[in-house]
Amino acid sequence: MTGASTSVAGAIWEYKGMLNQSTWRKAGAVTIALAALMAVYAAAGGVLRDSVIHMTRLVSEEASGQLTVDRPLLFCVLYWLVFALLILVSFYLAALDYRFIRLQFTLEKKALIDESLSTAFLRPDNDGSDKNN
Repeated sequence: MTGASTSVAGAIWEYKGMLNQSTWRKAGAVTIALAALMAVYAAAGGVLRDSVIHMTRLVSEEASGQLTVDRPLLFCVLYWLVFALLILVSFYLAALDYRFIRLQFTLEKKALIDESLSTAFLRPDNDGSDKNN
């Protein structure tokens, strides 16, 4: 590897913030797990039912007039906003991981090309003969 590409790749790997691949993979796993738990709780805990009742009341008060809800409309809206935010963050982190992998591939490819071009056989001043003999 050449010095320039080694320093760039090294700088990417040495940074210990959110730019660390394992950190955002863990964050992605946590956001997916939280969204899954929220979905399970919504189905089992009645949030989904209450949300559907609130939506039908927005359309027609008569259709859902006899149904009772346990949670207010604001709670249901905030619940699903947090759920959607967790899903969007998961997709963002997956896209970030994909771009990082592509960056690694490009850096390695550049390093291999630089290494190949720096060999004595491929230099433009080499006429193909061995001048040492």
